[in-house]
Amino acid sequence: MRKITVFMTVLGLGLFLLSSYSWSQKSSEWELEVNKDNTDVHLVPDPESTVVINLPKGFVLTSYEKTNEWFRVVIGPDEDGIVTIGYIQSQDVDVIRKKIVEELNYWEEETEFFEGMGLSLKLTVGPTYFNGGDIKKGDRGLYDSASALVSSYGFIMDRRFKNFDSGFEVLADVVYNFNPKLGVGIGFGYIHLTQQSRLFFHETGAYDENQLATCPRVTAYPIRLGAFYNLPLNRLIHINLDGGASFYITHYSNRLYSTWYPLDVVNHNANAVGLGFHGGVGIEINFMPRAAFILEGRGRYAKISGFKGESNTKKAVLPPLLFDDIKEEGILYYLEGEGPPQLAFFEQQPSGYSTVRKAVLDLSGFIFQTGFKIKF
Repeated sequence: MRKITVFMTVLGLGLFLLSSYSWSQKSSEWELEVNKDNTDVHLVPDPESTVVINLPKGFVLTSYEKTNEWFRVVIGPDEDGIVTIGYIQSQDVDVIRKKIVEELNYWEEETEFFEGMGLSLKLTVGPTYFNGGDIKKGDRGLYDSASALVSSYGFIMDRRFKNFDSGFEVLADVVYNFNPKLGVGIGFGYIHLTQQSRLFFHETGAYDENQLATCPRVTAYPIRLGAFYNLPLNRLIHINLDGGASFYITHYSNRLYSTWYPLDVVNHNANAVGLGFHGGVGIEINFMPRAAFILEGRGRYAKISGFKGESNTKKAVLPPLLFDDIKEEGILYYLEGEGPPQLAFFEQQPSGYSTVRKAVLDLSGFIFQTGFKIKF
């Protein structure tokens, strides 16, 4: 929920800035000076209509609307607080300054490319969805193994398992443009993936409730190299395409804890690095020459293995007073055999399982982001 809230907040802010900038544009503005004495200001743009006021020569007016040869003007308030609105013929005034702010036509073709230094900074944030791979399967196996032990005692259970397959991602890309369409860039990011599953259980007729929980977490720091292609549709809307490779620095952890002593407390911690590829398409809304609002979606392919770390297991030997701490170090393996799949650390590849492999974190999936682009 938190990642969705952040995404929608940034999206709403961007749309607010865009709409605010658009509404702030004045269509036209004229600064006028009356060029003769006793000039009539009429109620409507008609020389036969009622005269609402006479103005002396040299009187300065401002108009934001023109109908044929008539300027709509607002005069006052005077000493009595009265404001007069009417129309004055263009032949009775001299235009000192015209169209101070011209209306910006967003939909016309882009006439020129803002070059500057050729650099731009993209900042985006949004939810990410990934496959998970062996890490996802191992978390499910850890939860199911604990649930099976609880079930063997005859407890009434309330399972609340959540798949480990989503999180949020923040990215910053620095792009250098060779020309209006092509650029290359380097980027840095932060990926936060976590989920918590719970199991509530109690004996028949009892009011006291126990619980257990698993909490897998992955943090990753991608370093991205990419190519960027910009396709202007008009002054307002650009289509952006990008793709490239990423180097991922990742940390994995998981924790099983419970308020019921027969269950072991388990902690996993491991690190790995790996390569991946990405590609995406985005819409760039240029609400200012140097700034744009961005909406984009990307796909990613990245499978990372070779996690090295340790597990710490706390077993109740004489509950609730004595505990046995078991520490295992090595490479994180994914194991399938009797019972649910599991993740475990070994210094050498174990045997005796139907499936044994180095655990794979599959970050492949989709990312939806919104943010801003600043041009220098």
